[in-house]
Amino acid sequence: MKKSQFKLDTLQMRFLLSKKVNGIKEITLESYRKIFMNFEHQTEKPMDYDNLLEQTADFFYKINWYSDMAFNNQRAHLNCYFNFLIEEEILKANPIKELKITRRKEDDQPKPTCIEELEALLAVIPSYSYVGKRDRTMILLMADTGIRPAEVVRLKVDHVDLQKGYIFLTKDITKTKKDRITPISDEVKNSLVSLREIVLSQWENKDHLFLTEDGEEMETHVLRNNMKRYSKLAGVKVTPYQLRHFFGTEYLRHEGNLLYLQKVMGHSNLNTTKKYIQIDENDLLRSHRTASPIKGLIRKKNTDNQRLRIRNKDNITI
Repeated sequence: MKKSQFKLDTLQMRFLLSKKVNGIKEITLESYRKIFMNFEHQTEKPMDYDNLLEQTADFFYKINWYSDMAFNNQRAHLNCYFNFLIEEEILKANPIKELKITRRKEDDQPKPTCIEELEALLAVIPSYSYVGKRDRTMILLMADTGIRPAEVVRLKVDHVDLQKGYIFLTKDITKTKKDRITPISDEVKNSLVSLREIVLSQWENKDHLFLTEDGEEMETHVLRNNMKRYSKLAGVKVTPYQLRHFFGTEYLRHEGNLLYLQKVMGHSNLNTTKKYIQIDENDLLRSHRTASPIKGLIRKKNTDNQRLRIRNKDNITI
């Protein structure tokens, strides 16, 4: 569904106005707008208040594959809106409660994809189309930097400094409302340059980095749905947040600095970053080979013995 086709209905606008009057931040209002749009996108029709129970059931069936966090976010926002409709006497009961759609228990441990699944995913993305090149670049960028999916779709050309090799995420697009810098690899930089050339050849005066095939701003649900489609083709399951988790775990696995990772990923609390420390058998073996104190002791002993043999050979008194 094209972004230009979606319009808030009268009740949705009244709801957002009431939230705004009560001091809700603009980023939260935008979250509601996007969820209303996703509801229409998933159910393929505007919100039908006469058949909202059935439509709500269809919506949650369609997003059942979402991560626990994303699922709960959609549920919480819609639950608030449905309660508003009850207060306005538009509904008699909340469809979420009638359908017994409960909040999922979130596992706060990272669930990264693996390199093999990522390679399989990239292999099925068509390289001959703009959408394919765009999606491939977005996936590589998330895996390379750990940037959140909602931050990816908000990126503008001015956020990227190709000469210095980093992206400057301004507080107006970050989840934490704080500026941060995230370096990018040369491979991702080249992919961004190539994609930008295509954008400039098709559309003028577009400041967003990633656009729909119609030249409109991207939405998070488009990225999610495309990755779901690619995952199905590849026979794997890779979500946007798994790419973020992939970056975090691989960064530390390759001896990246924990404090640097906290800055790059935009974590307010270091304990959140520490959850990305995942150690498997190979990690332990590799680390032990490098850091074993006995290895150093034996090496020193062998060196001392070698010196002793040389000196005895030359009749040097020790």
